[in-house]
Amino acid sequence: MRRPRANPGVQAALGFRAHSGWAVVVAVAGAGKTLRVIERRRIELVDPTAAGTVQPYHTVRDWDLTRAETFLEEASRRSCSLASEALENVIDSVKHEGGQLGGYGLLVGSGRLPSTLGEILKSHPMIHTAEGEFFRNSLAHAAEECGLAVIRIKERDVITRAASDLQISADKLVARLKEIGRTLGPPWRQDEKLATLAAAVALAGSPG
Repeated sequence: MRRPRANPGVQAALGFRAHSGWAVVVAVAGAGKTLRVIERRRIELVDPTAAGTVQPYHTVRDWDLTRAETFLEEASRRSCSLASEALENVIDSVKHEGGQLGGYGLLVGSGRLPSTLGEILKSHPMIHTAEGEFFRNSLAHAAEECGLAVIRIKERDVITRAASDLQISADKLVARLKEIGRTLGPPWRQDEKLATLAAAVALAGSPG
């Protein structure tokens, strides 16, 4: 089924949910009961030919710090480049559908990282946290390259925050997500739902 087309010039926003090596992006327009998805896709954040980059911190956990830092810097450069290219394609698609992008919502975790790479690599949970932050940073960098302001939203708070920004109840917002999913058809997983909420926050222009 074809996704709903935005009216020419209508404000739209993007929402992202990142994973290790890839992310889901959703573009939305409208508000509240009229909230609709005008674009959704998976984007790749690693080069499949570059060994070890899907889980870069796992890859370097037993390396000496100088070698590890060099690898992570190069992996970050590649990931940022891929994210920028993918984002440019998404922006072009949204504009083709008549939308004018005005925001970028990025879902983030709640964990805090140690201040040094050495401390991160000593802790397996911190390695996972660092990899999540690694790919979210790639997406944030891409937004800056494209001139979009990033609103970071804690994933655990996104339903409450989106409902507040859109001035509807959380129950009505969840019901609206179900309606959108029925209209669009699959895929409509947790990734797409949460990315939609992140985009809704960005669309509402919430300052943070």
